[in-house]
Amino acid sequence: MSASHILHRGRSVFSKLNKKYRLPAATTTTSESTSSSASSICSYSTPSSSDTTLSSSTDTTIPTTNAQQQQQEQDPQEAAKAQQFFELGQQLLFGRYGHSKDEAAAVEYYRMAAQLGSGGGHLEAQAALAFCYEFGLGIQADFVEAERLYILAAERNNGLALSRLAFLRKYGRPSVKIDRIESEYWQQKINQQGPAALAWLMEAASVDNHDCCQYALGVCYHDGVGVEKNPTEAFHWYLKSAEQGNARGQGILGYCYGEGFGVERDRQKAMYWYGIAAEQGDSVALYNIGYCYEDGLGVERNPEEAVKWYRLSAELGNAFAQNSLGYCYEDGVGIEQNLELAAEWYTKSAEQGYPWAECNLGYCNQNGIGLPKDNAKGAY
Repeated sequence: MSASHILHRGRSVFSKLNKKYRLPAATTTTSESTSSSASSICSYSTPSSSDTTLSSSTDTTIPTTNAQQQQQEQDPQEAAKAQQFFELGQQLLFGRYGHSKDEAAAVEYYRMAAQLGSGGGHLEAQAALAFCYEFGLGIQADFVEAERLYILAAERNNGLALSRLAFLRKYGRPSVKIDRIESEYWQQKINQQGPAALAWLMEAASVDNHDCCQYALGVCYHDGVGVEKNPTEAFHWYLKSAEQGNARGQGILGYCYGEGFGVERDRQKAMYWYGIAAEQGDSVALYNIGYCYEDGLGVERNPEEAVKWYRLSAELGNAFAQNSLGYCYEDGVGIEQNLELAAEWYTKSAEQGYPWAECNLGYCNQNGIGLPKDNAKGAY
């Protein structure tokens, strides 16, 4: 995968031959990719959460109650105050109507709006606050808090929240568990609403030229979330984001060049953009650099260098890199073989819900690789 989030490739061990398995690069960008192929080999459960309960049925009918109707059910004065706070937050986050940008102040106005009202607070403010937590806008980035707020807003069918939850559950983030089944659930919900659900992102990306929103909108076109999948349009928004210095946009732009997604393939340009993003500490770019060194994509093959980059990414909590580092330790690729450390890194990745790591850890348990043999845990 690439770019700060999207596009990581996976490795897995399936037999005593310790064969390396790689997901086809093209399949890692779509909702029917890793989820279907991984689930055919090993099962993984939806993470428990006190904040959300997903029905086991396939019914994803969107309730008719929308944000405006909910606000009308509130005290009119309170609803008006919440709307005023939200609009002030918008003006300060994006610098609208003559206001200077002040992300920290925007966060506080969003927070006040989100806390007002008996119907769960101002819906759009709740989602915007989550977005600020996810991207560290005016506040320390906190993926756990972003996830919590997105879930609350998504349960009321907010398009921004639905789109970001579909992403977070598909690709994960440190402390945010991967669950491809749940990701598809949220994606189905937003696809029922269509492009109108992405109005907040579209305005901020096109009118306000906001780099984080441009990146997030690119992701929607990349995976077909709320809009038709369109690689060219995805690349367009990634490029705009990257040119403004956004690390996630830079990283995913590297992926596009590396895989020929929405643009002609150019592995040298891929490495260039990965490097720019990695300098900002983007864990996905760090992972992808390691991947390129391991397979000799745009650079001379160098397993030792690959391990270095995998480790940098893995230590930042990237589940894909943790799994790849486990593989390197298991097979002695670029580093001295150490089965205990292999199992340790597989465990870290599996705990974040990465399906291939779950398979690898199950295999280690079943065959006593790096930890005591345990057939029960082998069914991980």
